[in-house]
Amino acid sequence: MWLGERELRDMRRALLTAALAAYAGFVLFVTLTPRMPGTGSIALLVNAALAELHARGLFAGVGYDTVEFAANIGMFVPLGVLTALVLPRRAWWVLLLAGTAFSGFIELYQSLLLPGRVGEWRDVLSNSLGFLVGAGVTWVAARSRR
Repeated sequence: MWLGERELRDMRRALLTAALAAYAGFVLFVTLTPRMPGTGSIALLVNAALAELHARGLFAGVGYDTVEFAANIGMFVPLGVLTALVLPRRAWWVLLLAGTAFSGFIELYQSLLLPGRVGEWRDVLSNSLGFLVGAGVTWVAARSRR
């Protein structure tokens, strides 16, 4: 049995919504764990790689904070993409608030409910930037496709 255009659109929206929920759950899992970032094996690997690069005269001004900022942007790009794909075009304004609100919730939760974690405005900024980059790339791609 062939599916009609409406059924395909509904199925696509359902799959994208499930992907958005799964990825948002992953982000919450990563960001709401009690362990402070920069204290585990990933931090050791990043710092070792930076030390090696610095020893070779490369990226001398780049430290762990810069890598963390960039990683936060990267982690939120898929959220922006998926949210832009799920929301109807007429609700574009929600995208302007959604990433910042989600990031603000995470940082507030960290500050109030996770001893040893610190909510930071830099994280809200980097997360929001990543979200907006993802949404922006999606909008540009959709416009160029039309």
